[in-house]
Amino acid sequence: MGAAGGATAVSTGVTLRLDSSLDEPESGDGGRLNRDMRCSLQGVRAGAYRIGPVWTKRSCRTNRKALNPSVPASLLVDSARASARMRGARSPPPSFALELFVKRLLSVLALPLLLLGTSAAAQTTPTLTFHGNWTIHQSEVLTEGGQVQVVYSTARLPQCRVNNPDGSPAWSITGHYRINGSAPASFDVAGAPVTGNGPTLDLQEQGLLELWFLVSSPGCEHYDSNYGGNFQFNVLEASATPMATLVFQQGWVEHVVGTPRQGQPFIVDYDIARLPECRLLYNGAPTWDVGVRWRFNNGVMGEKSVTTTSGYTRTGTPVTIIPPVGATSVQIWFENWDRGTCRRWDSDYGANYTFTLQP
Repeated sequence: MGAAGGATAVSTGVTLRLDSSLDEPESGDGGRLNRDMRCSLQGVRAGAYRIGPVWTKRSCRTNRKALNPSVPASLLVDSARASARMRGARSPPPSFALELFVKRLLSVLALPLLLLGTSAAAQTTPTLTFHGNWTIHQSEVLTEGGQVQVVYSTARLPQCRVNNPDGSPAWSITGHYRINGSAPASFDVAGAPVTGNGPTLDLQEQGLLELWFLVSSPGCEHYDSNYGGNFQFNVLEASATPMATLVFQQGWVEHVVGTPRQGQPFIVDYDIARLPECRLLYNGAPTWDVGVRWRFNNGVMGEKSVTTTSGYTRTGTPVTIIPPVGATSVQIWFENWDRGTCRRWDSDYGANYTFTLQP
């Protein structure tokens, strides 16, 4: 991984320098160190984390993203001319004026149907898809007052599969959600119905949407909840102009919201709990930071801090990156450091996270 160039990251109270000499090497132990740290941290959590009354485990996995848009099509037929050809030989042909009137009438009647179809296509409900390979795909930005449909692969929770004597399932997978820490609600995913609610959720307010899943049968329960932290998604104001967002969550979950496009700004939303080791203080003040570095395929590079400070507290904050003209892809990686000798990277085994910018 090449040098990102020297730059200065300034935050309230503390100024740290991002030195190009501190970049993670392309080969050697740098890339492995980060992933080894990931899996060791996951091992600690997997062996000793609790969700309600249940202790559970999950292994270290790699995540990928996918986008698959589709476009409907329609076709109009000149019904007036077709009906005229079907008339008997003894019936007089319609006059030119009558034929023109019928064609215009059909055009007027067809217009509302076309507009209705276009409006329906534009109002497609966003989906949150939880794939069996532990990846997550969010099709569109979630907005206040809208809805979201949850699509969940039962391969993520294969336990507790017990059937009744008649062969019907005695097990159930349910989804659970809340917005801004409100009382949880639930819906049915698979198996025997429990809640009577479908997987389409109403987003009644902006803020933080949390999701988690439970499979259960008599005497058996297992959770899929991002190590107890739940899967988190932002619900924006309906009037907000959405930008594509690259989300890096705690628990090594990465997904893309929207479609990153050439020349259009996008957001990097990074959970600094992914790099928790370098936390040296000086007189109580944080003398550490976490930064994002990027390199576009046309050679343009840059870096920014993904944190902000308030008093003696440093927290994560989303940052906006603007692609240069001509760039069609970008590589992203993250570094955590402090004023001592601690250095840690989050770079997908040193390969960096790569995203394509659509036209």
